[in-house]
Amino acid sequence: MQKLTVTALMILLLAGCAKRIPVAYDEVEKDALVNLKTVSGQSVTGIVKSKQPTMLIVQYDRNKSSLQKINRNEIVDITAKPFTRDYQNKVISEWEIEDNQGSRNTWLYTIGGIGLSFGASFFIGSLLHRSMSESDSRDAALWGTTAAGTALGTYMFTKAGKNKDRNVAIAEIRENRYQVAKKEMELEKRKHERIQKELQGMKAARDKQNSEIERLKNRLKKRENLNKPDNTQ
Repeated sequence: MQKLTVTALMILLLAGCAKRIPVAYDEVEKDALVNLKTVSGQSVTGIVKSKQPTMLIVQYDRNKSSLQKINRNEIVDITAKPFTRDYQNKVISEWEIEDNQGSRNTWLYTIGGIGLSFGASFFIGSLLHRSMSESDSRDAALWGTTAAGTALGTYMFTKAGKNKDRNVAIAEIRENRYQVAKKEMELEKRKHERIQKELQGMKAARDKQNSEIERLKNRLKKRENLNKPDNTQ
């Protein structure tokens, strides 16, 4: 039973570890949440607000707007979660996802997971209980299996609920950004149409002005011809 409990705890710990991958400096993008290790041995985590060829501008504290500069030659290692992107292929920051992430599915999955995990674990524990000879370890097998299975199952259901809430938040962010981009495109289109209309109006006015100038020139020319003396007499 101790081995079963230890195994369950190891699974919980491994499942709870955030998967970070090495990222080259040139692959770092604006709004990415990165972990930086410096030549001094310091390890910091923050959102990249700006990237320059020779330095990064990073916000370390989500509750403070202050930014810090870290030179490229001071960075020895960069790791990050795989970037989440919107429909325009721009990075969605982990902080923005967290700010928009609810807990509805987490609670639903957790509550449902407790019941399902307890029932399944108790059933498996009962089978073990019946298959063992009369001893004190029978009860330990029953309740140890039930406890470990319920804990592991509940954790997995809770994790699935959190992933669901995360995916819902990402979908909402993507849709919101799409709608904003769509409105901006519509405004830009209207602006372009307005400019085109104004240019057409200016062209029409210029054409009218040129036509009037040409008419006046012709009229003046006719008048000059009438006022010329007749040299044939």
